[in-house]
Amino acid sequence: IGKIASGRGGADVTLPQSISAGLNWDVTDTVHLGYAMTWTGWSCLEKIDFDLPSGRHTTQLDWQDVFRFSIAGAWDFADNWQLMGSYVYDIDPCKTDKNVGSTMLPSGDRHLLTGGLAWHWNGLEISACYGIIMMSSREQQYQGDYYGAPVYRFGTRHGVSHQIGLSLSYAF
Repeated sequence: IGKIASGRGGADVTLPQSISAGLNWDVTDTVHLGYAMTWTGWSCLEKIDFDLPSGRHTTQLDWQDVFRFSIAGAWDFADNWQLMGSYVYDIDPCKTDKNVGSTMLPSGDRHLLTGGLAWHWNGLEISACYGIIMMSSREQQYQGDYYGAPVYRFGTRHGVSHQIGLSLSYAF
């Protein structure tokens, strides 16, 4: 591995378009369901050219367009209290026959499960939630010329990420 240069770097990136559609349904006065689907056109982002102190480097992405599917529910189980839950299936845009990925995204499809509790009163809302992201196992390689190494092999094996959240909001 060669010497790592220090200094400023940059890249011009135009992120792809996304189109989302969803439905919400009040099943009863206290039970609410929602579904959403999002398409993202990652195939338009073929590469990223980085201007680094060590020179110009190109990252070939070879990503494909993907969908994200989500379903969520909420139950108003008592005055001012709501229990919430959701599931999201996020498809990996790096899946190609070449098995070439990017170190910018975890490899493999992702399953996101979230549950939470909210309290409402006169426009004030306090919410707490817990989420877990489970990443599908997948091996990939990244082809680049960073630091003198032409190919990096990487992957995800039973990847898990935990999240907690707390929010305070006021509607006026």
